[in-house]
Amino acid sequence: MRQKCRTVRTPVRTRQAHAVLFYGVVCDPLEEALELFATRREAERVVENWNRDEPERAGELHLEPIELETSLK
Repeated sequence: MRQKCRTVRTPVRTRQAHAVLFYGVVCDPLEEALELFATRREAERVVENWNRDEPERAGELHLEPIELETSLK
C-alpha cells in the first residue's frame, strides 16, 4: 500500500528586533548626538575633557542613552 506524501511545515522564522544601547554625546544647541560610544565611561570622558578644555562652553555637551533597534535577517 502506497503512503500519501504529506507536507511538513517548518515554522517560519520571525525577525526578532534587538535593542542595542549606546551612549551619545549630545550638543545642547543642536540637540543631536555628535558621537556614539559603546560604554558610558567613554562618553563621560569626552564630556569631561570638553568641559576642561573649553571652560567658556562647559555644559554644552551631555550624555544621553540611545537605543538602536536591529533585526536579524
